[in-house]
Amino acid sequence: MSAPPQAPAAPKKPAATQAADIASARVTARLSGKRVEALSERTETSTTWANKNGSLTTELTAGPIRFEDETTGEWRDVDLDLVSGSDGSVEPKAHPRGLRIAGKTGDPAVSMKAAQASKATDLVTLGDGDQKITLQWKGGLPAPKLDGTRAEYVNAVPGADVVVEATRTGFEQYVEIKQKPTTDGFTYTLPLKAKGLKAKQQADGSVRFTDKKNRTQAVMPAPVMWDATVDPVSGEHTRRVPVAMKAVTKGSTVDLVVTPDAKFLADPKTKYPVTVDPSTSALSNVFDTYVQQGETVDWSTDTELDLGNPGTTNGDGTPRTARSFITWNTAPISDALVSDAKLSLWNFHSGNTTCTAQPWEVWSAGKASTASRWTAQPAWTAKKATSTETKGNPACTSAPDGWINADVTALVQEWASAKNSTSGMGLRATSETVTAQWKRVNSANAAANPPKLVVTYNYRPRTGTKQEAGPPYFSYSGAYTVNTVTPTLRDTFVDANGDKVNGTFQIFDNATNTQVGDVIVSPYVPSGQVASVTVPSGVLSNGKTYKFRTSPYDGSLYNVGWSAWKTFTVDTSYPSAPTKITSTDYPSDKWVKGAGQAGAFTVTPPAADHNWLEWSLDGVTWSKVATGGASADKSISVTPPKNGTHTLQVRSVDKADNKSEPAEYTFHAGPGGFVQPADGERTARRVPLVAEAEAGKYDKVSFSWRRSEADAWTTIPAAHVTAGGTPLTAWPVPLTNGKNAALVWNATDTVDPDGSVQIKADFAGPSAASGETPPLAVVVDRNADGAAAAEAGPGSLNLLTGDYTLSGTDVSVLDMTVTRSVSSRSPNAGAKQDGQAPIFGKEWVAGTVAQALQSDYSELRKTSATSLDVVTADGETFSFTANAAKTGWVPEPGSEELTLKGAFTSGDFTLSNTDGSVTTFSPVAGSSTAWPVSRSLIDGQANSTTEVVSETVTVDGKVLARPKRVIAATSAVTLGTCEATPATRGCRVLEFTYAASTTATGSSLGDFKDQVSEIRVWATSPGAAASTATAVASYNYDDAGRLRETWDPRISPALKMSYTYDSAGRVTQMKPPAQLPWSFTYGKVGSDPLSGEGMLLNVTRPTLKAGSAGETDGNTAQTSIVYGVPMTGTKAPHLLGAS
Repeated sequence: MSAPPQAPAAPKKPAATQAADIASARVTARLSGKRVEALSERTETSTTWANKNGSLTTELTAGPIRFEDETTGEWRDVDLDLVSGSDGSVEPKAHPRGLRIAGKTGDPAVSMKAAQASKATDLVTLGDGDQKITLQWKGGLPAPKLDGTRAEYVNAVPGADVVVEATRTGFEQYVEIKQKPTTDGFTYTLPLKAKGLKAKQQADGSVRFTDKKNRTQAVMPAPVMWDATVDPVSGEHTRRVPVAMKAVTKGSTVDLVVTPDAKFLADPKTKYPVTVDPSTSALSNVFDTYVQQGETVDWSTDTELDLGNPGTTNGDGTPRTARSFITWNTAPISDALVSDAKLSLWNFHSGNTTCTAQPWEVWSAGKASTASRWTAQPAWTAKKATSTETKGNPACTSAPDGWINADVTALVQEWASAKNSTSGMGLRATSETVTAQWKRVNSANAAANPPKLVVTYNYRPRTGTKQEAGPPYFSYSGAYTVNTVTPTLRDTFVDANGDKVNGTFQIFDNATNTQVGDVIVSPYVPSGQVASVTVPSGVLSNGKTYKFRTSPYDGSLYNVGWSAWKTFTVDTSYPSAPTKITSTDYPSDKWVKGAGQAGAFTVTPPAADHNWLEWSLDGVTWSKVATGGASADKSISVTPPKNGTHTLQVRSVDKADNKSEPAEYTFHAGPGGFVQPADGERTARRVPLVAEAEAGKYDKVSFSWRRSEADAWTTIPAAHVTAGGTPLTAWPVPLTNGKNAALVWNATDTVDPDGSVQIKADFAGPSAASGETPPLAVVVDRNADGAAAAEAGPGSLNLLTGDYTLSGTDVSVLDMTVTRSVSSRSPNAGAKQDGQAPIFGKEWVAGTVAQALQSDYSELRKTSATSLDVVTADGETFSFTANAAKTGWVPEPGSEELTLKGAFTSGDFTLSNTDGSVTTFSPVAGSSTAWPVSRSLIDGQANSTTEVVSETVTVDGKVLARPKRVIAATSAVTLGTCEATPATRGCRVLEFTYAASTTATGSSLGDFKDQVSEIRVWATSPGAAASTATAVASYNYDDAGRLRETWDPRISPALKMSYTYDSAGRVTQMKPPAQLPWSFTYGKVGSDPLSGEGMLLNVTRPTLKAGSAGETDGNTAQTSIVYGVPMTGTKAPHLLGAS
């Protein structure tokens, strides 16, 4: 019986070969077991991989192998094969310098003389944009014959071909004279244009191209010519001579007048064709060239490098020995620890006729330039490597063209240690008399296989740069002082590989220069972060000076040295307190001056052991005054912020930040002041009232309030104030020793509606003495919005009032959000919004949020002729009161970052925040008390505006506002266009759809008239010509208008959120889609004035059977809330009273 067929194995996911940076490449390489390229390290001439063992390998090339495409920003591999364009022009598939070559242009001239009289046409252009070189040809050109990197214009003039060959950094342009000229004076002119560059002929005949800063950008060496004679051993064209070239400036162009050697052309020994070669290359920080005995021209644009003795001689009998030089970009391996470095050269010709390996050498050498010649070579410093690898003899089947290599680890390590950004290398034969050692290899200009250097390396972690000791980490002239015998020592180490590092800390006694304790090693920390150790007890002593140094380790490599020493002194002794504090401006026994009036206080420091003083007024903040250790008196300027009794504390602090006990000075500002409440205090009901004044001058006090600076002061009704639980019958009340007995103001009896108010104390005394305190702000908030809250199930619970809030986000798309919230203590909050329709039913308060601003303001509500509230979507309020002149608005304490502009009679209000957000509120027709949000934006940030378009609706005879559309700004279209025509391409709009009639019944859910039935979003799909609307939220109501279900209609089957209510409109059950329901129980707890119906008592939810994803076990999980927990006494769960 055959076995059942096996399911085919899933295809194995190929291992990643690239990663964004070195850190991620090293992780990927370690996981995959293969090297991974770090794309962040790519350059035109280098590629870096992370190896599986954590090391790095960088391949450097002498010429560009890729370049960054200016259009796409992507890397492209160099490809010099020529292709024809649709317009007939020719260019390489991918050239790093933007090489372009002419196609067919006109008709070729009938003679060289006729060509020189013809109009010039562009032959080849190198470069792009602001800097480019164009070499022209006089006369027409036939269609070029393309062969790889070579474009040949056959018979461009009778008897001669024009050839252009793409090189890696430029081009070579030849004229191949196929037969002996029939006339003397064979010459031709190559017009040259150099945009953004200045062309100047040098003394050696070459032409140098420089930019506006006189930096050389390209070079055209002096041309040479050779015939078809080739030495069989060396492979060289042995018959070659210089070519006369003269640069003649003509306005913005330069004519290169090229005159081949007439004697050479006429010599019977000359074997045709003869090639005349001026070439051009762009320069970069990588460079190579060769020098040859007997040659006086620059060969840096050639496509080859030569080394050794070719076996041929110059006219004077000297050998034509050659040597080569390469300048490498070694910045990527600066400061590296090199484990391997291999030089590879593409050897395409050798003189080894016996097919035996022949030695060659790599030297440390100076950096070559276009001026390098046999008679002016860079310095040869030292031989660093010898190799016998040999290729490039076609007669040797065992050694065809190919790579020859040399181990140059020692040389590259020298470069890395020297932190060279560029480094020079020399190549030469071991014996420059042995012809068999002659070699020709590709240069950086070659179309393929330029020289390369493959380096494998790692980095030692670098010496720490920030040795510190503390606490307090204070240094004086580079020396630290610590205030503990177990201080923390720390340093920051950087590992170039991004490895985690630890630090070894060594401590010496500074006086004896001997080590104390053992070295301490820190935990590993990420590179660049602080590594720290704590000195164990018993090692250090108070009063002694020590020094420490550090050395890092990255888990595989140690730093081989230590950091510099850093000294620190241990000082655990506390200084003495200041000996005296006095003030003539604020004597301690008088009530003088007042709030906002500065006074001078004289402090006498202790005799020694201090570096500065710190002072604090009423224990709020501490400020420094330097003493430098001097015992002379210091003057401190202090400005009391309010009238009343104040305490100035001053303490001494030494260099180790040891602080003395504070000395205290009590003084009195103004005629009197508040003891309670504090300025800006919030209350849900009661406010303590305690004031004090100069006892000898005042003997009674009363208290007044007003809503704003623009309102008149009104005495707080005595019946609203209690003393010892008993209401007052009249004002004033007596002062005893300048202070009244504690009073309690039931502020909610006096202030309605809630908001920010001002209070003051009015003093009276014998002889008609009178005085008052400056106004003090109090925020009355009977809903206790500012009280502590806690999460309970899916909602938020106000721990003081028991108000339970459930919130929902129905839509969040395109930086626009629609939210809802419901309150257990205010179950009809949606219907109570002034001027706004309850669009989700009377229970829910709706809100729109501009996500770019994180703004959730809902409306601005007038509370009196001189006050208003800014209301958020969840019911929180920010109160503002009018200033004295009624020209501006003063925010409630704690909201000083808000600035409100506008007036009840002038239309819009604008609310600005210091974070840059700006919200506009606009009035509702028919309402004089509500201004809903109409627009929000971030000041100065383009396309941050979100506009709310409202419409009016009549509900129960009232004209109310409701949102119609929410429009988010884009750069593609204006807000006004999207308001009028949301289908316009580029519009981003949320649209509210309201039910025209009620379809819900007692037995089925449905629409409810004038409430939201659907929210749609208008957006433009990629490539679309218009925006289209898509429903993103749908709603169902019961016949009482209560929201029962909401869901996203784009999801099928529908995943609905459902709600159940009690008769008052409180949510008693909420069932999220595909989840078990939450249930809520409410009631009234206690007799406290803040208690009331709707306080959350518990939250429950069914529990699942163990191991089941959906089957319940019949039990419930319950969270219960207990109010009025005592803080003291036997019933207190924890004693929290004062000790």
